[in-house]
Amino acid sequence: MPFVIPSPAEGRVKLVTIFFGANDSCYPVDDPNMNQCVPLPNFRANLIKLITHPAITAHPGIKLVLITPPPIDEAQQFAADQVRGFTQPRRSAANTKAYADMVRTLGQERGIAVVDLWTRFVKHAGWKEGDPLPGLRDREGDGRFLELFTDGLHLSPKGYRELYDEFWVVLRRDLPNLAPENFDVRLPYWNAFPPDWVQPVDPEPPLER
Repeated sequence: MPFVIPSPAEGRVKLVTIFFGANDSCYPVDDPNMNQCVPLPNFRANLIKLITHPAITAHPGIKLVLITPPPIDEAQQFAADQVRGFTQPRRSAANTKAYADMVRTLGQERGIAVVDLWTRFVKHAGWKEGDPLPGLRDREGDGRFLELFTDGLHLSPKGYRELYDEFWVVLRRDLPNLAPENFDVRLPYWNAFPPDWVQPVDPEPPLER
């Protein structure tokens, strides 16, 4: 953590985002070099270690934002895993949801703002509570859902746009003092300088070839 978060002597940190769970929610595999699974209780314990780490708590007034893992598309992910030589799925929509729920719950318990990316994505696909989960392998893929990913896991430009937009919704709602429009301006805007401050600049001579 000290390699990521500077000490207060090196610089004041006002905001930290924590975005884990997409790989932690994999099922365990035999190959230790490919095993990314972190069981749910360990995942929760790891998040608590991060949010209470001395490198973070050393900064007075620091704010945290937790980001849930997004949902996955099982069919796209299994196809990608088969290319890597796996014969069984390593991820499921239901297991990923459990990790997203954990992040959301931990944020509520600790009073930490949460970017609920899982809910943002499934609502984008038109999902409602009680519906089958989006991304199930035995169901036809929904274009509104699939457009959020490149491979059923990693975000597409559209997916990153959804993350970006939801982050600003949460920041302005839960941490408005950190919204950029509420920061004090330390230097004048570029167009606030008087015209007579602008000095003519001689053009550079052309470069010799």
